[in-house]
Order: sequence, then structure tokens, then C-alpha cells
Amino acid sequence: MRKLIIYPIFIIAITLLFNSCFENDYPSSLYDPDETGNDTPTITNIDPSSYCLTGAGDTITITGTNFSNDSSGNAVYFGTYAGTIVGQTSTQLKVIPPVVDGAGLIVKVSCHGAYAMAEYDSQYELERAAIEYGGFTETDIPVSIAVDDDENIYVLDVLANIFKITPEQEKTTIGANIIMTDYSAIRFHKSDNQLLNTKIVFLYNTPLIADSLINGSEKYPDAANYIVGPPIIQDFDIDQNNNFYFASKYDIIILKSDTTKYKVNYPDISLLSIKVYNGYVYVVSEDKVYRNEIQDALGTLGTTEEVYDFSFVEAKINSITFSSDGIMVIGCTDDGSGKSYPIYTITPVSGDYSGSNAVPLYPTALKFPCKRITWGEGNYLYYVNGSYVVRVNMRSEGTNYYGRE
Repeated sequence: MRKLIIYPIFIIAITLLFNSCFENDYPSSLYDPDETGNDTPTITNIDPSSYCLTGAGDTITITGTNFSNDSSGNAVYFGTYAGTIVGQTSTQLKVIPPVVDGAGLIVKVSCHGAYAMAEYDSQYELERAAIEYGGFTETDIPVSIAVDDDENIYVLDVLANIFKITPEQEKTTIGANIIMTDYSAIRFHKSDNQLLNTKIVFLYNTPLIADSLINGSEKYPDAANYIVGPPIIQDFDIDQNNNFYFASKYDIIILKSDTTKYKVNYPDISLLSIKVYNGYVYVVSEDKVYRNEIQDALGTLGTTEEVYDFSFVEAKINSITFSSDGIMVIGCTDDGSGKSYPIYTITPVSGDYSGSNAVPLYPTALKFPCKRITWGEGNYLYYVNGSYVVRVNMRSEGTNYYGRE
């Protein structure tokens, strides 16, 4: 029994003696109760103050205190999304916002060495400059688009289906198996005549009905409640006096409101798109913009003027429209060079476009091609992208689309 007691005591004694021969080499404590970190950053102002378009190249300026001067010493968050800092001082940060949609976002700034983050006292909203719209997929092939005065979108696809997309992006099929080609164009039209039945004007390359229409035997075909243009029609538009202008291969064909018709010849120029704006009919070929003045209420056109030479740009023109303040908007097809963009804007100088630069719109946000283009009732422009419909926030309203009022 005594041996059983002695052995444990002996082992404990030897262990204590062994440990006493060595000093403790543990590191000192990382915690310093007197350390308070760097000064906490603050946010005193954000410009723009509550909303920013993302993917448009815009920069947000955050003003405050105690930011880091180090290029990697700060981080800015919009909710849980990080922005990209492109400039910093101790009192100001320049930030490109993340390409997201979000409302009610809290803006925070984190600075290296500070134990707390700065938080802005107002919520923030981000909106993507361009989004795919209406639930179309890569298997769809939209060919034309129109907008009504309630911002409903009408899309014609290559399988001859017509879809209606509400502002809430509810998508329904309202027409199917309509004879058409890739050059079809659609326009919304609201009036007290037969078109009120469908409220949409359709243009198809159907020579049979085209012949009866252009020859004036009937103004609007009863059977289908749509207007059909002559063969090889690319596009059409309507003026405030209900005259119709058709962009054809080598001609503008005018169907007057009194049912008579005539044409203005464009020798050897294939016209691709047409838009009525500010008393003129504008048309485009793949590399130039032309116009003819509307001289009277019956749509008589004046002489042809060349407005803009687009040949210096690698892309080829598909379509044209205008903002309410006269900025020309050109939709293009990719030429494969990697040097062109889907949409260009041209701002006139004293009413003259010829000396102005063609500026790419939102270069990183838009996708090729821009085949058909139309403006809604507000700031949104819509275009057909081959497989998708794209909605673009233009930050300004478009010009009038006569017929939809």
C-alpha cells in the first residue's frame, strides 16, 4: 500500500522539478486594453444624394472624415455589394457603384485600422442602366418592338408570335402565326378608326395586301386590322397628321392621310429605318443619315439632305430615334472588329449634327446587336437584341411617337 502512494508523489515531484528548469516562452498578449484603433470614419455627404444609375460609367462621391489615403485602405458597401474605389483622400472617396438593382441600401465605409464603420444616415437606390426585359431567352428571336401610351411593350418574334409585356413584366401572347419576315416593323396606334380594334399597326412584307393598300383601294384592310406596306419594306413611321412613311429599298413611300400615295426616290440606297422628328422624316442606310422636310399636312416631302456620315464608325446602322431634346440615337450591328458599340448618341450643335461626334452609349452595359429601337413614354428606351429585349434608362424622354397619343 505504501508503494502505491509513494510512486505518484515521486512522479509529481520529478515533473515539477523538470518544469522549473525552463522559462515560459509564450508570446505576449495580443490584446491591448488601451488600444482604440484609428479614428472612426464618418460620412457627411453623398453625391448624387440618394440614387445612381449603375453600369453607365457614373461615379459617386462620398465626403466625410478619417478615410485612409492608402489606395487599398478603404472599402465602400451598398448594402452587401462592394463598390470600386477609383480615388481617395482622407475626406473624400470616388466610387463606381456595383452593377445591381436595389432600393433601401445602407451605404457604409470601412477603413483600415478603424474598429467601426461609417454609415450614411439615408438609404440609397441603385438602378442598372440596362436590363434584359420581358423574360425572353436565347432560344427566342424577337424581330421588332413597339410601346403603347401605358408603357406596355409589344414584341414580334421570328415565329410570327406577338407578345405583350406589361410594366410589371407580365408576358402574354396576343397574336400568333402572322405572316411576316425579319424586316417586319410594328407601331402602336390609337384612333377612332378600324385600328382601334387591336390598337397596334403591323407592317409586313405581304405583297398582296401591300398592293391594295399602296394603290389606295382601301385605307385599312378590314380582315386583319393591320396596315401592310409594300415589298422590301424595312420600317415605317407616322406623323401627327396620320400620314404614313415607309422606308423601302431605294424609296420613301408616303401613304397620305387622304389615301393617295407617292414616293421619294433614294437611288441605290437601301433604307433601313425611318423616324419622324421635328418636321422632318429621317431615314438611315447602313452608314449615313438623311432627311426630308415635311412641307404640308398631307406629308409632302422636300428635297433630300445628308445629315450625318457614319462611315467612320466600324458598326453598321440598323435603326434611328431621337430624344425629346434632339439627341440622335443610332442602333447598330456588330461588325466583329471589337471596336464598335450597340448604340451611339449624336448631340447637335446649333441644330447641326454633321460636326458632332458619335458617342457610344454605356459601353460596358449594352449588348449587340441593336436591331430595332423605340422609346417609351418616359426615360426608357427598348431595343431588340437578337435573342432578347433590352430596356435602357436614357435619363431623358424620347420624342413623340405619333399615333400612340
